[in-house]
Amino acid sequence: MSQQTPVWVGSTAITECPDSPQISYDANRFMVTRHYEGPWDAIISNQPVNGQSWQDMPTAVLITKTSLTPKPGGIGHLEVYGETPGTGNSGTPTYEIEWVEVDRPLIMNPIFAVGGSGAYALTAQDVAMIGKWEEEDNFVLKNAFQYKVPQDNNNPGTGSAAPTSTTTVNGVTFNVYTLSTNAQFYAGKRLKGIESYRLWAPVARQTIETYTLPGSNPCGVIEAPPDAIGAPTGYTYQRSAQRATKTGRYGKWQQQQEWQGADTIDTDLYPSA
Repeated sequence: MSQQTPVWVGSTAITECPDSPQISYDANRFMVTRHYEGPWDAIISNQPVNGQSWQDMPTAVLITKTSLTPKPGGIGHLEVYGETPGTGNSGTPTYEIEWVEVDRPLIMNPIFAVGGSGAYALTAQDVAMIGKWEEEDNFVLKNAFQYKVPQDNNNPGTGSAAPTSTTTVNGVTFNVYTLSTNAQFYAGKRLKGIESYRLWAPVARQTIETYTLPGSNPCGVIEAPPDAIGAPTGYTYQRSAQRATKTGRYGKWQQQQEWQGADTIDTDLYPSA
């Protein structure tokens, strides 16, 4: 097959070798290696820049590496490697989904949700009384799910709950209050040393490699991840990570963005993107 002799842009003295280009494929990329020869001075002064594209390829190919070799007679050989923006290369994202462990305070478990329909749903009064119970320093009372408040305390913080008994300590009389059945179930967990419960949340991740420093967006904002990631539904997502790292002094930038899902996110505390 006859072939024209392509000229390297930047110098008419540099020409492409007859056995060039060499093209290969894999599942994600179109890869090209091209060979040029010309005067060594021209080779040195006209080598391409990483990230430059070849417009005469079937698909835009980005140059990723060059190699210069001097030859006898003042001639130089230039080898240029490029590939399409496939997976792991410039411009085309790769997507990942993982699940991470999240610890939440025990009282936030849905079975204790105030006003909820959980098996041990608490009331606002229960929560106030649990706070008093947790401060109790008498272990006999505490193990009986009770706590004491001085009788002369005009604001015991127990709502409409009535004392169940009284006790006297060092000549001071206290009213003794007992937690409700549901509050006792919660307190029983606390007596076992259980302070939190574990759940799993989805994290959607997007990775892009580029030859220039990518832009950076703030984290902590409510934002849905790109649809192409296929993040699990039923969650509200918050951008949780934004990092850009470089692979070597002349390598590519790798940008990773992450969005973490939650059952609910307080929109008063976190803005939308």
